[in-house]
Amino acid sequence: MSIRQIVILFIALALPAVAESDAKEINHVVICWYDEAVSDETIDQAIKAVQGFKQIEGVEDVRVGRAIPSDRAIVDDSFSIGVFIRTKDAESLERYIEHPIHKMFVKKFVSGKTTKVTVY
Repeated sequence: MSIRQIVILFIALALPAVAESDAKEINHVVICWYDEAVSDETIDQAIKAVQGFKQIEGVEDVRVGRAIPSDRAIVDDSFSIGVFIRTKDAESLERYIEHPIHKMFVKKFVSGKTTKVTVY
């Protein structure tokens, strides 16, 4: 994950999902903690699979990467991967959540493999 991606991820966490009253874009941030038994190869496959979300109608941007280790107390680097999805609007977010590509990702790379998932 590049510095730019980290900045975008944390801006998304700090700002409301809708910055202006007439704005419709939605920022969807997912943080995953993988079980220690999950291999780095599987995590790499999950990161690659997230790119498939770009195929879903209404998904305008997709960013994904691993946590960058930090000694700063304010930085939570305990997670395995962070995912940033920007959708056109609330309907597009719902379409993304219900889409077979997303559901297959959850089944293959989240269910039974993570110890914690947080969505913003």
